[in-house]
Amino acid sequence: GGDSLITRTRAEQLSHRCIGLGEVLDNELPSDLTALELLLNYNFTPPEASIQLPFSFAYTLTNAFFQSSFGSDEDIWGVVNFGDRVPYIPKNQWTLTARLEYNRYEINLSSRFNGAFAIQAVSSLVGFSEDVPSNFIVDFFARYHINKQLRLTAQIVNLFNEVYLASRVPAGFRPGHPFGLTLGIQLNL
Repeated sequence: GGDSLITRTRAEQLSHRCIGLGEVLDNELPSDLTALELLLNYNFTPPEASIQLPFSFAYTLTNAFFQSSFGSDEDIWGVVNFGDRVPYIPKNQWTLTARLEYNRYEINLSSRFNGAFAIQAVSSLVGFSEDVPSNFIVDFFARYHINKQLRLTAQIVNLFNEVYLASRVPAGFRPGHPFGLTLGIQLNL
């Protein structure tokens, strides 16, 4: 069986909080942010089957634009014109996760896509050199249930060691997480 959920969100103000030199400035920036989210969950096997094969897909489409023009000395805003895209909000993002459960074993494979985004307010990402390109990352997770309280876990982040840019602020290029392996013991008291 499966289920799905579609939601729509809309906001007309973007809260901006600037903290520096002991001064806190709160601004409400006129903006138009609309997001459509889709969540699909499905299990390819009946609930009573010894092997479970659930999967999940989540997608977010976000359109975020400023509804006013203003100048700013802050790197994140720059000079903003009416209709510019809000920085650091990708238009498209999605995640697909597949899991295999059998007896005491769980194996998860997860992939995620983050669309390109600008680091300053701009009218379009096309031809803009100061953006963060899209990326596609695959992760792996496994768990072995020794008993009801004790589990062994293994996680691989960025399974294929994709090199990607996560941000450009502050102070230049910020790389995404490289290949990483974590082994653990989980104890539920």
